[in-house]
Amino acid sequence: MAFHSGWFTENLLTQALVMLLLRTGRRTAEGNGGGPLRVAAAGLALVGILLPPTPLGPLLGMSALPPLYYLLLATVFALYAIALRAAHNRYQRISRY
Repeated sequence: MAFHSGWFTENLLTQALVMLLLRTGRRTAEGNGGGPLRVAAAGLALVGILLPPTPLGPLLGMSALPPLYYLLLATVFALYAIALRAAHNRYQRISRY
């Protein structure tokens, strides 16, 4: 059950991150990205984090994740965000030509 919870949480958080970084571009990095998009991404992230330990989690085949998982997940997401921004910037440079 922990595998399903981890996969679910990581997937939703990754989708929220991609929505923010790719859809709003530099505006998010500068702190003035789209309001509705930020709300949607935050809601998606909250569902991903809060659903597994709720009573609905076991009905969906999930369980609470250990605290260490969130530390590892934060590290992976930081590296993922850096790589995503680098790829996006490269794409922007190439597509201008």
